[in-house]
Amino acid sequence: MLPKKLPLLAESTIQKKTIEAFEKSGWMVVKIIQTNRNGFPDLQCMKDSRVVFIECKKQGKTKIDPLQSYRHNQIRKQGFLVKIINDINQIQDVIKSCEIL
Repeated sequence: MLPKKLPLLAESTIQKKTIEAFEKSGWMVVKIIQTNRNGFPDLQCMKDSRVVFIECKKQGKTKIDPLQSYRHNQIRKQGFLVKIINDINQIQDVIKSCEIL
């Protein structure tokens, strides 16, 4: 008998785990619900004068929408970091990469 496949994690679960982990690491996290600009990342994380934007996707989803890509590039041109998380196993590595900014 083959082992049962685990269901892929929903975006909301990955987002919740990301918020918890960033806050545990001392970051202030704002969930961006609605802005005057569609395609904005889901989370804004702030710590020690650093600001990082996080886009959460359901587990395994690697593509972002064209509008999201456009917004991410706009944000990067302003000098901010934008990260995409689509697996809870990425969270600690993303936090570490943000700590060395």
